[in-house]
Amino acid sequence: MSDLKKLATVTIGIALGVLLSVLAFALPGWLNTSAPINRQTPQPALLEPQTIKQDDWLNLVNEVRYEATVKPLAYSDTLEQSAKTKANDLADTNRWTHDNKDGSKFSSYFDDEWYYQGENLARCWSGKETALQGLIDSPGHYAVMTDDLYTHFGAFEVYDEDVGCTITVHHYGSR
Repeated sequence: MSDLKKLATVTIGIALGVLLSVLAFALPGWLNTSAPINRQTPQPALLEPQTIKQDDWLNLVNEVRYEATVKPLAYSDTLEQSAKTKANDLADTNRWTHDNKDGSKFSSYFDDEWYYQGENLARCWSGKETALQGLIDSPGHYAVMTDDLYTHFGAFEVYDEDVGCTITVHHYGSR
């Protein structure tokens, strides 16, 4: 892939991120990424605690990539570990944000080997398929899933007893 195509792809990704940030600022409550979870707000149908097969997510994401004519991702244990750390951090601190609890960006969860990094978060969906559809329906999340610069994927889900539902973290990377 030419450097110009890589630059264009990264620029589009940044532009989508900026657009989502502007929408989040302009439409309070629409995409609340930093406020504590309001336990009084109704959530989508809840997931019961369950054993999660992480490779199920790889298969689902690769199906989306196939439909978008993008190369499949390989599973990465190190990206699963970074997703696990992030999921547990979100559950333990009752936060819903891409940022780290110290305010640093989500990339702080990744090992240095990953030069190109992405993250998708989902919570309180009634199952993997409905969570996946929610990610597909969101232009920014879909862009991450189908970005052809990513080569690897890791996922982790944790049941958050305080909120009463499952938190899902997807980490994408290239090295």
